[in-house]
Amino acid sequence: AYTGVLNLIEFIGQFIPSFLYNNQ
Repeated sequence: AYTGVLNLIEFIGQFIPSFLYNNQ
């Protein structure tokens, strides 16, 4: 379960910056 959560956090961590850039 923990590895899945860490994987999700890592994926979101890579996804959010580009998402914020697209909003700006």
